[in-house]
Amino acid sequence: MDPAQLWLLPPSLDDLVGQDSEVRLLGEAVDAMDLTALYSSYSHTGRPAYDPASVVKVLLFAYSRGVRSSRRIAELVACDVRFMWLAKGDRPDFHTIARFRREKWELLQRVFAESVRLCTRAGLVLFESLSIDGTKIKANASRTSLVAAEELRAIEEILREAEAVDAEEDERFGEAAGRELPEGLKDPKERKTRLRQLLEELEKDQPKRVSATDPEARLMQTRVGVELCYNTQAAVDSLDQVVTAFGVVAQAWDNRQVLPMIEAAQENVGMLPDVVLADAGYSSEETLSGLHERGQQALIPSVAPAAQRDGDPAFAAAEFSYDPEHDALVCPKGRELHFRREHQGGSGRYRLYGATGCRGCSFYRQCVPGGKGNRTIRRSVIAELRDQMRKALATEEGQAVYAVRGETVEPVFGCLKQNLGFRRFLLRGLNGATAEAAILFTVHNVKKWMRWAREMALSRLSLGVSRLVIHLPPSGPKKSRRSALAWRTTNPTGRYETASWSAGCRLGT
Repeated sequence: MDPAQLWLLPPSLDDLVGQDSEVRLLGEAVDAMDLTALYSSYSHTGRPAYDPASVVKVLLFAYSRGVRSSRRIAELVACDVRFMWLAKGDRPDFHTIARFRREKWELLQRVFAESVRLCTRAGLVLFESLSIDGTKIKANASRTSLVAAEELRAIEEILREAEAVDAEEDERFGEAAGRELPEGLKDPKERKTRLRQLLEELEKDQPKRVSATDPEARLMQTRVGVELCYNTQAAVDSLDQVVTAFGVVAQAWDNRQVLPMIEAAQENVGMLPDVVLADAGYSSEETLSGLHERGQQALIPSVAPAAQRDGDPAFAAAEFSYDPEHDALVCPKGRELHFRREHQGGSGRYRLYGATGCRGCSFYRQCVPGGKGNRTIRRSVIAELRDQMRKALATEEGQAVYAVRGETVEPVFGCLKQNLGFRRFLLRGLNGATAEAAILFTVHNVKKWMRWAREMALSRLSLGVSRLVIHLPPSGPKKSRRSALAWRTTNPTGRYETASWSAGCRLGT
């Protein structure tokens, strides 16, 4: 037909979007979320804003298709019927989309929390085990943008001199013509503010250099070398790989992230996990002590102590027993090593113990590395907690439970990086990175819910479905009693099969 031909009865947007289109399920998922806080962030005076729920739907669908450019999203809203259907015919330009994403970063975290609750209500979160891990995502900054403190102070001095010259020339010649500074450097106050921000970042964590384009990003070791990155954390439930909490930090290390992740996951889901799983990078004094105080069961391997390079393995540090009554370590030959001092190590505080008169021992060369001085051993102040953790991981049951960690959290990062192309943040700054991470993890959870919704719709249409409720006893102090719901389906052969499992509710509700 002629594209310019007029239609007597033009079709509606709803006619152009198939009944089985994924955008319909995505729209239902967002409509089921509580977006009151997002709506409350807008003023009721002046010209009405675009519907926030529609903008959220557009962003989620765009990110699910690997599209993150605000200009590209604005183009799709104007020409792709699926985006037009989600936007309800509105056409926000790329400025509006970019501004929404940048300014609503805190509220986008609430949208993510709603996606967790959506999956929890659908029975996709059981909280039998919670796996925590992190990955380094490149920042929107190049290594060529790195500057050191000395360079910044030199630039500040040069600008100060330039301002004096500018003031003198303005007084002599009036308005400048053709030799103006670039935008962002014309205003002396703006120049000083920018330099002050960079210097503050240098003083905050004492990095050697910061990026002039994204001062909050930090140099981190990745598989492809040292890059300017943000450390993205995720806490994933083992049942269906639903992300229950996330975080974006500018620190390369992971050992302080477990407790904040547990608290965020508890707030989003409404209960504590039975067991928390994390790798050795999360093992620290602060983490293990905090878990012990909260009564939270966890399996986190300790960083292996430095091996004794010289000497007999029979005299390794692990072979020295601890005498709590005398606060001393006892070597295999019965000689005591007494407390000397306490010092700070990489993963916490340590107590140093040392012996005297080791040269008179017949096993001196086998015991003392290098054959110099007396034997000294450092012992963690939470050595008992580390020993308990090692014993729990050494059991057959502990190994089986810990094996779930890799197959729970690693596929989530693989999906985001490989399937959605999430290998570099587009927005700059910690807030911008947090906003993008919130959108991507919300997309991940909504996809889980959409798959569940399809399975439930198909099972109700083609099979006889009944629900079996099994009440499980409390699994520990301050834990919630759960109701495991199994959908039993009758297939054509007459056999019963379990289609899915779902979590229950708190005790007494």
